[in-house]
Amino acid sequence: MIFGIKFDINTILFGCAFIIMGINAVLFSCQAKMYAYKTDYIPPDKLTKKLSKITDDMGVFIGAGLLFIGFILMIISFIIWANTSFGNLNANEIMRISIPSVCLMVAGLQIIFSSFMMGI
Repeated sequence: MIFGIKFDINTILFGCAFIIMGINAVLFSCQAKMYAYKTDYIPPDKLTKKLSKITDDMGVFIGAGLLFIGFILMIISFIIWANTSFGNLNANEIMRISIPSVCLMVAGLQIIFSSFMMGI
């Protein structure tokens, strides 16, 4: 609770949605910049030089790390569900694990595919 405002799972859900949208926007910008640079539409600048130093392997490693962390959180939420004999769960508690898990897996996969695309 901050300033009398209680943040709940809706805040987490929308926060993760905005994180994914932001990651997609940044990755699209980087892809467009690299494509324009590699096809000689724009001259090299500081950003394209920095982006050129990032290898496909680095992007795949970072994306796989996020994907792995999200997968671990998914397994934890599955274990919590199994501990209730696959019965009813408290939505507030399980969604605090599941929503970040999905967010990390989506972001990781986006980074992996974007690093492949920027490597072309």
